Amino acid sequence: MTGWMWVWTGLVFLFGLPAWYSAVPENVEAAYWLVGARLAVLAMNILGEELLWRGFILPRQEIRHGRWAWLVHGVQWTLYNLFKPWEFLMLLPGCLPYAALSQWSKNIWPAIIVRTVFNGLGVILLTLAVMGLIS
Repeated sequence: MTGWMWVWTGLVFLFGLPAWYSAVPENVEAAYWLVGARLAVLAMNILGEELLWRGFILPRQEIRHGRWAWLVHGVQWTLYNLFKPWEFLMLLPGCLPYAALSQWSKNIWPAIIVRTVFNGLGVILLTLAVMGLIS
């Protein structure tokens, strides 16, 4: 991890998440740009991580670790995301199936689809809030 990641992680452990990180504006109605921005970030995040981690790194780990590459890969991906310590307990059980699915199928599309479904739930909730259907 780079230096700023250690600082960020330490600050989160000491003081908790900053209010701006998890704060939701009181009125998001008609802020449709938020939905577009979130969709763009979601697409870049999922495609970027899946192409890099499952498409590039995992096949190379299979050469080195054989049938256990999914386990090594899942632990390494969890450690890569350690700058978000509040998600750690959720990440490890979540990333092991992604790695196993990708290794077993020799394809990154199943992992992309599963991640899009799970990560897309937040976009659906944001869209409903922007439309004024939930508050």
